[in-house]
Amino acid sequence: MSRETNLLQHLIRFVKGTVADVVGRDSGPLFKFCFDMVYGILRSSSVVLNDVGHALSEEASLKAVNNRLYSNLMKGLPDSVWSNYADLCIGMMGERLWFAVDDSDVQKPYGKHFEALSLVRDGSSTKKNELGMGYMVTSIVGATAKTKHPMCLFTKIHSSAERDYLSLNNVTNAALRAICAKLRPWTATFAFDRGYDDAKLMRLMLSLSQHFVIRMQHDRWLYFKGRKVKTSGLSARRKGKVVVPLSYKGRETYVKASHVVCRIPGVKVKMTVVFSFMEDKTEPMVLMTDLKVSSKEDLIRIVLSYHSRWKIEEHFRFKKTQYGFENFRVKSLDSSNFLAFLLDVALLVLDLVIERKETNSLYSELLSRAKVVREKVYLEFYRMATGAQAVLASSEKGVKKYQSIRKPPENQLRLFNVKDIKYTA
Repeated sequence: MSRETNLLQHLIRFVKGTVADVVGRDSGPLFKFCFDMVYGILRSSSVVLNDVGHALSEEASLKAVNNRLYSNLMKGLPDSVWSNYADLCIGMMGERLWFAVDDSDVQKPYGKHFEALSLVRDGSSTKKNELGMGYMVTSIVGATAKTKHPMCLFTKIHSSAERDYLSLNNVTNAALRAICAKLRPWTATFAFDRGYDDAKLMRLMLSLSQHFVIRMQHDRWLYFKGRKVKTSGLSARRKGKVVVPLSYKGRETYVKASHVVCRIPGVKVKMTVVFSFMEDKTEPMVLMTDLKVSSKEDLIRIVLSYHSRWKIEEHFRFKKTQYGFENFRVKSLDSSNFLAFLLDVALLVLDLVIERKETNSLYSELLSRAKVVREKVYLEFYRMATGAQAVLASSEKGVKKYQSIRKPPENQLRLFNVKDIKYTA
């Protein structure tokens, strides 16, 4: 058996093992469908069903394959499957549990038959606050224990045009409750951008016994030493005393930080306000957290908790550029969310390869077949994705050749039993 064949079988076994951990190998048709989708996404580097179906190389017609995949997506994601997936991801995060919460968007400017399209702000547009037809995407992303690579634990595609839709905050709160229910009795730190500066969110996180770091608005009112002051006025009188070295998008830099203890309207617990001065910025970034600062290390940990949020933005960009996440063409929201989940499972395969690179030869084999320009990168997703695509593309067999499909017993009519026949010499 050649080296390429061994590598192909090794990768397929790895994919099957990951899908089995998420779905359950005994789940029958659900396991086969999820394996088909994850295999097809990795091989085609696309979430378009036509590309996925073509990558499966089945004997059936492409139209029949697409109809089968779409009918399974329409069934929606079972809660038990997401629960298994979340448990697996949390187990990869180690002792330090950290999550970034953010909203993105997918634009569908030419889509006319998608369910519940609505106007959303185009985050990729160069024009400020430009609106387009599409969906909002709420995500909660964690990081692996060793390599600190992002992995998405929760993805929800939603729209204000849905029936019984309440608000964006309601979707975020439901996502936080689902993740926090999986964390008990552990405590994690959740990092939020400035759009989440809300006393209701802070009270929710406190009620869930979880920590948070939120970037504050500059016009927020605070109570400091018995006086009501604005964030901008308080930050103008502060200078960073603690130097915090950090790596931002592969570039080594630093920030200077200081902190004060104050209260905010609507929250009874005392908060820590951290002023983070970037090396090239005159105005500081102001962070609010329920974490207490009793040492220099505590302050550094809070600053790093927020500045690690750039990984969630890169995670969005990777989904859209490498796998065309914005180009999905399934029409219903249930099928779109199931498809988004299967993409997250495919990326979990890459996360596992990267996380186990010291003990598994699969990492070095995929890296040798990847499109590599630079020797050192800060995220290895792109390399592993192109390497996996190249290995799976070398297969000349259809996906059914790699599945253990039990053939039904033959229903042949018998006139008598074999034991009734007597042989004579």
